[in-house]
Parts: sequence; C-alpha cells; structure tokens
Amino acid sequence: MNYALEPEFAFLCALVRPRPDHRRAMELVRNGLNFARVERLAAAHGVRPHLLHALDDSGGAREFGELIEALRSFRRGHAARNLHAAAELRRIANRFDECGIGFATFKGIALAVALYGDVSRREFNDIDIIVRPADLAAAESALESCGYRAALGNGREWRRAFLGYQRQYMFVRADSQFAVDLHWDFSPHDFAFPLRASDIWSDLDQVPLAGRTVPTFGAETLAVYLAGHGAKEGWKCLGWVCDFADFHQLRPDLDWTGLLRRHNRNGRLHLLLGLSLAKELLGVPVQDELLDGADRDPKIRSLLDLALRRLSGAAKSKNPHPEMSLALLETCRTWSEKLRVLWLLATTRTVGDYKAIPLPPAVWRLYHLIRPFRLASKILSIGLKSREPKEPPPDAHSANTRPDPRNERARDDASP
Repeated sequence: MNYALEPEFAFLCALVRPRPDHRRAMELVRNGLNFARVERLAAAHGVRPHLLHALDDSGGAREFGELIEALRSFRRGHAARNLHAAAELRRIANRFDECGIGFATFKGIALAVALYGDVSRREFNDIDIIVRPADLAAAESALESCGYRAALGNGREWRRAFLGYQRQYMFVRADSQFAVDLHWDFSPHDFAFPLRASDIWSDLDQVPLAGRTVPTFGAETLAVYLAGHGAKEGWKCLGWVCDFADFHQLRPDLDWTGLLRRHNRNGRLHLLLGLSLAKELLGVPVQDELLDGADRDPKIRSLLDLALRRLSGAAKSKNPHPEMSLALLETCRTWSEKLRVLWLLATTRTVGDYKAIPLPPAVWRLYHLIRPFRLASKILSIGLKSREPKEPPPDAHSANTRPDPRNERARDDASP
C-alpha cells in the first residue's frame, strides 16, 4: 500500500482477519482510537461478528469495554434474526423439494455455516437462491405459495422486460425481515462474471441447516464466486474480503494454481485480485508464486489500489446516480469490452425508463430507442447541477452506517 490507513480502519483489519493480530491492535489502541468510529466502521463493512469474536478471544481487555458491550448487544438481536432466516430458508427449501425444483443457496446463511459452522458469524440482509433458467417460472410460483410477492413490477411479463437484465428477482413478505433473491445467473448481462451458472450444478456440497441439509457451492465454485462477486461490487465492503480470506484459510488443500490455470484471463484477474486483497489487508499468507502474475500485471495493481482506497475510505464508493454507474468498466481490459458495456448501458430498458415514460406493453420495444436520449438528458442535468454551489458535506463519521442492499437495489431499479 502506498498510503496509510486511518487508525480505526487499521484496527478493524488487524482483528477481523483469519488470525487476529492482537499486538498490532494494541499498538493502535495505545496511540488513541475512537471506538465509536470503530463500531460504525464494523457495522458499515458487515464485520461486527468477526470483531466481537476477536475481542472475546483477547480476554476482553478493559480498553474495549464499551465497544464489546455494544457488539454483544448487537449479537443478541443478530443471532435471533439469523435463526429466523435459517427457519425461513428451510421452509422454502422444503417447498422447492416438493415441487421438484433443483436449487442451490449461496452467500448469507449458507456461507456462514460453510465457513464458520455458525449461523450468527456473518451479517447479511437476504436469502439468495439460484435455479436453472428452465425452472424460473416454477420457482416464482413456489415462492408465491410461501407467501412471497415480487418486490417490484406488475406481473411476470413486466419483470422480464424491465428487470430481466439483472438475472435475479427480489421477493418479499410482509411478516419477514428477509427478502429472497431468486437468481438464474450471477450478474447483470453487462458484467463478464468469471463463473457460468450452468457450471455450478456438477460441483455442489451440502450444508446442515435447521434440521436438514441444503445444497450450496462446492469449494472451487465458491472460490471463483467470491472473487467474482467482490469484483462485480467493486470490493467496497471489508466483509467480502473477510469471506475470501477465511475461505482461503479454511481450504489450504485447494489447488489454487490449477484453479488459476483452468480459468480464462477474466477469471484469473478476479481470483488474483481477491488473493491480493486478502494478503494486503488481512495478512493472509498467500503463496508468492500465486501472486507473481498479479505483481507484474498493471491492471491488477490498478484495481487493487482502487479497491484499497475504496475500503479505507480514501475514495468515494457510493454513486449518487446509480443508473449512470460505469464501475463495470474498471475490469475491462480492451476497448471492445468497454464499448460493449457502454452499448448495453445505453440500450437496456430499466425500471427507471418505465417510471419516466410509462408505455403500454405493445410498444415496450421503443424503450431501447428512448433510453439513449433519456440518459443524455440526465447527463446534461447532472453536468448543470455540478456547476451549482455545493453545501458542505456531512460529517463522514456520523453518516457511516451500512446500507441495506434491498434499499440500494430498489433505488437502482427505480432511478429516473
């Protein structure tokens, strides 16, 4: 790293790593820390369970008294919430089995069990399930029979038209804290995800959950998925780095060299970036020969620097105009890849297009022509607003709370 981390973030990184560095943490404490800031950062990055686990192992030094008490208070509600998620996932899994729908669950509670054997060791906001495209309609019906409804849209035809490019639909229930994200692929069509959904079905494991087992990703699939997901989201959450680092620590038997060899250039980029972040931020002892390619690749070094600045707060990661986001260009290596992303951005109809100009279904194809002009108008509006005098920004310390991905996605979908 060519810049210093803020002390509170460095303290967090020292303790949430697979092998906490208590000595480094105490050095930072002696130099003075804002523990309220540490708590806010842990919440924003989704690593409060990791932090509490490390502090409990330290013997609960008196310097951490208020921080530990706040984290233990969080854990009580968090554990109950995750047990509810486990029961809900079991109910959905039983229904899918009854309907003969093949599925796998990933992220969230399945990853908590796979990595830690404890449903309370990860923070998450929804239940993620993937099915084959041919089973999508049946899976929607199964969720509806469990009391869920689509979070956005009026009917399946509407969802296919304006949300299908995301390759997932969100379902909610009035009496549940959790949304269900129903996937049939891993990313929007404008991102070259390193894992094909059709390849996961031959590499599934089972994890125990609430009195039954549920299918989830096998080791090699999970390694590539965690790296691809972090890259897709711009590695802006320390919790995702922890997931990748803990997985690397848990599976020293995995043939990482072979895994890198078996994937194309795009897959290798994401895996090497994940390994580099785990080493740089969390001290994971990654084999030097694995990172030889990363050290010589200017694209990976550039993405690593950008991710580290995002994570440490040296770069803004939140885009006030999510529909205009060009973050997917970051991993593109060639101009042809960048032009493809820009073309899809300019022509893919979204919820925002429908809300701006609601047209009847018979002419929905016109949105492909209307959207470029609407985006151009929006860019012009943003440019004009940027010339207006700006108010002083709010105190970053007071604004650092972790966004709920359900709310973030709803804003993305509905942006004008």
